[in-house]
Amino acid sequence: LTSYGGLAYWKTIYDNKLFFSAHNNLGTELWKYDGVTIPQLVVDIYSGPEYSIPRNLIVYDNKLFFNATNGTNGRELYYYDSLLPVSSTNPKIIDMFMGAENGIDIEHDIIVYNGKLYFSGKTLTTDQNFELQVYDPNQTISASNPSRVFDINPGTSGSSPSGFINFQNKLFFTANDGTGEELWVYNGTTNPTKVY
Repeated sequence: LTSYGGLAYWKTIYDNKLFFSAHNNLGTELWKYDGVTIPQLVVDIYSGPEYSIPRNLIVYDNKLFFNATNGTNGRELYYYDSLLPVSSTNPKIIDMFMGAENGIDIEHDIIVYNGKLYFSGKTLTTDQNFELQVYDPNQTISASNPSRVFDINPGTSGSSPSGFINFQNKLFFTANDGTGEELWVYNGTTNPTKVY
């Protein structure tokens, strides 16, 4: 993709196409490739030459989820529905932290576990820094969806959960409760606990 000015990052398959983040004169935005025609820009989320930098692409519930920024909001969770035309609500922003501050952790991944999306994020009302968050795509976006699962490291530091993996029907991840990064586990029902 050198003719487009940049390489392709954070690739995933969605709607029988390759979706990825790439750079051209409109900045780093969301692109798609059908394997035949030249790659196409899906949407310029951060209008103009700035960078929305879609990251951590994951497919669930026939939608493409990722994090990005539009320049007004901080980095937030988005989803794109290929069955609908691109518009002001597609991709749709799920604004965790109102305003210019990031609501989702740019460095860490998103995972599907027990039919819900889990990620490191924060909300304006409950969190001062990044904690384990959950979003249920089958429920209406509201003040309680997405929501914090548990405040692993209360206060201003946050636990910054990362490295999510589904193992034996449990969600394992790394987090810091203030005593250092350790392995944690969540069973989808009770509060996460430190494994070791």
